[in-house]
Amino acid sequence: LERIRKYRAIRHLNWTLGQRQNVVGLSQGAWSDRPVVEDARWVGKGVPLEVQIELLNTLRVDGWFPIPHRADDDYVRRFAETIRDQLHPSLHVYVEHSDEIWNYIYPQSAYARDRGLELGLSTDPIEAAQYYNGLRTGQIGAIFEDVLGDERVTEVLSMQASVSWWSNRLLAWNGTASHVEALAIAPYFGGRLGRPQDEARVVAMTLDDLFLELETVSVPESRQQMSDQAAVASRYGLPLLAYELGQHLTSQTHNATINALFNAANRDPRMGELYRRHLQDWSDTSGGLMVHLGNCESYSQTGRFGSLEYIAQPREEATKYDALQDYLEASEVPSRALLVVARSGFHYGEYAAVRGALEGAGIEVRIASSAEAICMPQPNSGQPADGGRIQAEVSFADVRIDDFGAIVLLGGWGAVAHQHAFPGV
Repeated sequence: LERIRKYRAIRHLNWTLGQRQNVVGLSQGAWSDRPVVEDARWVGKGVPLEVQIELLNTLRVDGWFPIPHRADDDYVRRFAETIRDQLHPSLHVYVEHSDEIWNYIYPQSAYARDRGLELGLSTDPIEAAQYYNGLRTGQIGAIFEDVLGDERVTEVLSMQASVSWWSNRLLAWNGTASHVEALAIAPYFGGRLGRPQDEARVVAMTLDDLFLELETVSVPESRQQMSDQAAVASRYGLPLLAYELGQHLTSQTHNATINALFNAANRDPRMGELYRRHLQDWSDTSGGLMVHLGNCESYSQTGRFGSLEYIAQPREEATKYDALQDYLEASEVPSRALLVVARSGFHYGEYAAVRGALEGAGIEVRIASSAEAICMPQPNSGQPADGGRIQAEVSFADVRIDDFGAIVLLGGWGAVAHQHAFPGV
């Protein structure tokens, strides 16, 4: 838990989708297909949603949930209801339709193609898959909003980083942009070096040769993808997120020499420097939430995606993890602020001005009071015609001070109650 405590959100990829979702009997379509706490093993189908929620509650971080591609509407609604009933109300929810529908190597891509063709969305298989992705993302998001409310949910449309024109095309199709609240990509670097057509060239590379190509070709290509996709997202008034990012050095031919080279590169201090540049590129071009794949995973012929190779690996030996932590530590201006309001008699004008300024600076805001209840402003304090009532998302008793970079106590007649907010702090 300590190794991941600084992260703002966790994307539950294999935990939600399962590692064998194309296997009959393991794919999740009906709610009864889901993994449950009583299962002997939490593999194959995935990890029970209740356990995922417990992790988020323990760390007080937001959750990003890819919904299985075969999941029916009842599954989606029950999934959302479980989150509503068990996830701490101060935590935000990102919801996504499966994972990489655009990627034809995954079974969800073929499923989306077939559904798109059946529904007559297009006669072209590629178009049919993409259009079904847009349609189903909106449907899943609508169910989540119905259960959890609009403010607590961000519907994420995930697209291929290198094909910005498809992002533009899908967002323009059938009102997709009005049914989602974020565009997401996976702007990896180095993936091209694992292709079969590059095998002879890469086999002959030294470690210095590899880093020269990563520095001069691969990382700049990734930055350009970020910039192109950010422009598309901006065109539709959407933020750009990263559902995955980092290095993607994987030999598609499983060449032993290339795998040894890629392993060495991922352990080299220069990889950490590339990560720092990569993360800064993201901040410069987008700045939205980004998710690194993944936290801890041993290296193998299928990739070396973990920032840690083993959970107790010292930070000074884990160059990618060190770069990620440096980035987080350098950006610890408050990413999340707590606004403390009285149950009655807070000054609405001050509330609106402070919240607007914080959110305008990209700071996430949570509202706290003596109880998770409706808070009433003092009369004639600048509230709108609807009365200006606001919902406290967390009670004082449940606040963890370390979860917030700033705490703001709002004025008004009821402000005297603030002296009792955090006894002993």
